[in-house]
Amino acid sequence: MAFLLLLTGAVIPRVGAELNFTSINNDGVEAQYAAEAGVKYAAAQILNNTSNTDWSWARGNQELTFADGETYKITIYPIDSSGKAGSSPIEDGIALTSGSKYLIQSVGKVNNYSKTVKVIAYINTGSDSSPAIYAGNTANIGNSLKVINGDVLAANIKISTLPTLDDDKNIYYYNKPTVGTDIPVWMIGNQWYDGPLKNKLKPWSGNEYVFTPDATTITSLPAFSAATNISSYTQNYSSGISLPSPQYTSDNGFTTYTLSANTKYYLSSGMPSPIYNGTLKFSKPDNGYVVISIYGDYYSNSSGNGTIINFSGTGNLVFNVIGKMEARAFTINAPNADNIVINVTGNLSTSGSGLTVNGPAGGNVTFNVGGNLLVNQIIKVTGVSSGNINFVVDGNLAVTSSGLNITRPATGDINILVNGKITDTAAGIKILGNGTGTVNILTGSTFESSGAGINIDSSTGIVNVYSNGNLTASNSGMHITGSSVKIVSNGDISLSGNNSLLGTNTLLYTKGEGNDITTSGSLSISGSIIAADGNINLGSATTITINDDSGGGSSGSGSSTGTIEFSNWSS
Repeated sequence: MAFLLLLTGAVIPRVGAELNFTSINNDGVEAQYAAEAGVKYAAAQILNNTSNTDWSWARGNQELTFADGETYKITIYPIDSSGKAGSSPIEDGIALTSGSKYLIQSVGKVNNYSKTVKVIAYINTGSDSSPAIYAGNTANIGNSLKVINGDVLAANIKISTLPTLDDDKNIYYYNKPTVGTDIPVWMIGNQWYDGPLKNKLKPWSGNEYVFTPDATTITSLPAFSAATNISSYTQNYSSGISLPSPQYTSDNGFTTYTLSANTKYYLSSGMPSPIYNGTLKFSKPDNGYVVISIYGDYYSNSSGNGTIINFSGTGNLVFNVIGKMEARAFTINAPNADNIVINVTGNLSTSGSGLTVNGPAGGNVTFNVGGNLLVNQIIKVTGVSSGNINFVVDGNLAVTSSGLNITRPATGDINILVNGKITDTAAGIKILGNGTGTVNILTGSTFESSGAGINIDSSTGIVNVYSNGNLTASNSGMHITGSSVKIVSNGDISLSGNNSLLGTNTLLYTKGEGNDITTSGSLSISGSIIAADGNINLGSATTITINDDSGGGSSGSGSSTGTIEFSNWSS
């Protein structure tokens, strides 16, 4: 018994000490976990509150408590450009930005035991919108690039001249940058430098960026057919009656045909010639539709005032040419009509003083061309207020002189739909005047302009330009303004001359694999330049303005999740 009492007395203190050591060890482990949880809490606060400027909890004087009683205190220290952490914690009023580094210190405490964890945090806040420039391959930056409120992101960066970016915006890369010898950066290969781009060129630490156009962006050619449209108007076209006897007025040289309402007219041998080579005039004063169908090729009269159709009443005016048509001096005045439809199964070309359509104010104007639309002299459409203006062309659209000149409806849409290619060597396509409707210029092949290109001057309404092949604009380039401007190509995009693409949300986007965007001359764009899987070559004086203060504009969306990259853990 005495021996057992002595043995028990010797063991009990040791057991108590072991139990005490175990408790201390458990407290230490829990304190470590609490400290690490504090770091994770800080990371979550940074990523979820990138615009937050209240850092009272991150200055080491606020004790945060878990439900089980563990506590932690967090202190965040900014790291300067030299890589050193400051001695003072982060101050209120500072919004964290992508590319910044901070030292996060977290002190976990359980009972009387504490544990301190320190870590360097590299911040990439991510973005749900497009960068100012994104190249899936290489972004070649030359001459003068100025980016206002937007980042640059590319797999590879090559810089020949110094770009200008906002203070809080950067040039990100997946691989590594290459620059001209006159622009040193902090690292090329294994060599260290100090220069003006030191704090602007940064490796991308977020998820790989994937550009996804929004639902309003046209990225493929919709199905349309002028031939199908024409067939719905020309069925039984030969069942019409002959024109009435003409009237001739010697004072002005008009040869006038007065048309009856709700009547189809069929001309089997072409349009009659005016008497004494004057002006050929058609009038319909009453309400009701009129259909005029010409079998064979039609060359409108070019003498006097040419051919004039005055359609003063209401109803539809349908003009069919079963063949090709050359409008030498052809005018339609129909301010009160319901709709005007011109159908040509072959080519529609212009010469002389061209083709003019005035009105209808509240209806639609539609051209269905089964062949090519050849604008050798002006085609002018004006006087449409609330209706749509449509050009549907199964062949090519070529502008070689005065151009396609459209006065924009106040509320209606404009659709120029071409299954072939669009070429412009002269005055281009002008859509002038304010309007809230949508403008769609879509081609199933290429868009090639060495003339005036596309000119749209309204600050309202959506503008979509889509080319299923290469899109090139030189000489005067393209000048497009709208509430939202989307220029999309399934081929290369090449802009030279003077170009401006301005709107609240503007997108210059080539979507095909290996397709590039190249600029020279000058380019002003209020939005993003995206080459999804190609190069961007900015050899021009390019100014990019992102209107959205988030740094990306809403011309598309990207999957770039915000992340924090930790390094230099210490406990």
